[in-house]
Amino acid sequence: MHGWQGASGCWYYFSIYPIAAIPSWIRECNYIFARPRYDIAQAREPFYIGEKGDTGRLERHEKLGPALRLGATELHIHLSAKSRWERLEIETDLRNAHPTPLNYQPSTAETYRSIIGGMTSPFDFGAPSGLGALASALGIVSEPRPAPLNLNPAVG
Repeated sequence: MHGWQGASGCWYYFSIYPIAAIPSWIRECNYIFARPRYDIAQAREPFYIGEKGDTGRLERHEKLGPALRLGATELHIHLSAKSRWERLEIETDLRNAHPTPLNYQPSTAETYRSIIGGMTSPFDFGAPSGLGALASALGIVSEPRPAPLNLNPAVG
């Protein structure tokens, strides 16, 4: 077993299997392709965090090959979620706490690290790494507002 802590502070406990021997009985679950770091804390390095329904996706997962090339040797499985929504919440919570190179969407942890790393001041609005970059990274765009309607034709 290995415990992964989410950004919310919640802990999720995963069973560990060799990645070369993915159990065929696994159905709905959260999963992580990872490798051990062999440090004192027995930490793991995650490469991909996901969730799956009742399919055989893990055996032919599109990220399995890239995870193996990065050094993944373990498949971590969490079976305690009671619904797809709960699995998605767990996946999001873990991804926001652990940067993973094979997940496409940037996690909150990755976004903040990349932005804060280059910020000179929290009030540095004009700098490409200031709050403007945060808004851009979060997908917030400011669109020009249309001119207000002139409801009084006598005024110009």
